[in-house]
Amino acid sequence: MRNPKRIKEISIELEKCWNNHPNWRLGQLISNLSYELIGNNDPFFITDEELLELLKLKNEKNL
Repeated sequence: MRNPKRIKEISIELEKCWNNHPNWRLGQLISNLSYELIGNNDPFFITDEELLELLKLKNEKNL
């Protein structure tokens, strides 16, 4: 079973990132992150842990 605590943590980081890109739609934000991480716009292949790390990195750099 996956750790349910990941949901809150990802949500917090997602909100920070989305606030840095308020003109992006949610799907666009996740698609762009997916492409940046794995070179593919399909977020199906990103693990929650990978997404969380990328969100944290982007938020640290405020990109």
